[in-house]
Amino acid sequence: MKADRRFDFISNNIQQHSDILEAALAADEALTRKRIHDHLARHLTGQTATLASESDAE
Repeated sequence: MKADRRFDFISNNIQQHSDILEAALAADEALTRKRIHDHLARHLTGQTATLASESDAE
């Protein structure tokens, strides 16, 4: 994950939440999943994090 340190994202964040809500209220599961994924994707780096407890077990 990466941190979002920009402060211009707030209006975009509100719009994305609105899009998620609209898709959910329309009972469109595929679109809701896409909207949620698109919203969370800004934090994804493509690297899988490992839990500390999993690392300790190895």
